[in-house]
Amino acid sequence: MAIKIQKLHYALRNKTNHSASEYLKKLTVAQVDYYLNEAIDTVLEAYYPKAEVNQEIREQLRPLEIKNRELPFTENSDHVIAKYPSDYYRRLRQYVIATNKCCEAQERNLIVRIVQSDDLSEILKSPNWQPSWDFEETVADESHEGLHIYKGDFDIKKVFIDYYRKPLRVAAPSLEKGGTYIDESGDTISQNQDFEIDSTFLWRAVVDVAALLVVRDYSRVENFQTQLQTILFKTRYE
Repeated sequence: MAIKIQKLHYALRNKTNHSASEYLKKLTVAQVDYYLNEAIDTVLEAYYPKAEVNQEIREQLRPLEIKNRELPFTENSDHVIAKYPSDYYRRLRQYVIATNKCCEAQERNLIVRIVQSDDLSEILKSPNWQPSWDFEETVADESHEGLHIYKGDFDIKKVFIDYYRKPLRVAAPSLEKGGTYIDESGDTISQNQDFEIDSTFLWRAVVDVAALLVVRDYSRVENFQTQLQTILFKTRYE
């Protein structure tokens, strides 16, 4: 289940923080949506890394987790370049399906290890670390083009990743007179979009962060980063 966008608006506009409340009264629906989306980005950026070591957080972020997404790729002499999907946000796992000339009928799933670009040349020459059909693994690094995956003594047939996708931007045009508004990108918004993650802690953190961002932009905030960290990690997720 999603959290209704109207609920986020109501909670934000009724914050007990008097400074935030005064400023929020003057904001349009489009402006409130902007702050809520900025807050969602802030909260998720803080929690994505923690999901790797905290199962409870990972469960809460599950609506944004995509499994076994096949990526299109282009061939080069010694590697392929796999293009990330448009909704890609953070990579969780990656692997390829490959074949070898010695046994073309056989396919293997090879683990893909991400390495630093500075180390790549040395790794590709090392018998212990270079791409290997026998050891069932290969290496990759990233660029603006996508994921560069090296072939070694095999051919790459398919590329797959597990990843967190970007959340859909929340919007509440139904709360605006006429049922539409123009957002900060110049797009006409006419359909409501709820917050996709059904987590009481996360949606409340989003509201608290949005209120803090409003006060930051319209007034002076003492120790902004300290207040932000307190909101984000004031529970058992510390």
